[in-house]
Amino acid sequence: MNPSRALAGAIAASGTQPDAPVTLTRSIAVGLAAILTELRDAADRMHDASAAASHHDDGLSAARQAYRIIRPDLTLD
Repeated sequence: MNPSRALAGAIAASGTQPDAPVTLTRSIAVGLAAILTELRDAADRMHDASAAASHHDDGLSAARQAYRIIRPDLTLD
């Protein structure tokens, strides 16, 4: 379930409960923790993708440099 929707549902449902402030606070804390976890996971995936792209660029640069040594008359750019 989408953490934002779960949080919104918990806030809406808390209005009908006698201990609404405590339940609402707890629901907000749980919902925010879930949202922060998803954001952290997304940041980790972005970091991994960035590292992979950087590694690919380094390899491509090395290949171009080697090709220039082997065939200086041709360019790959």
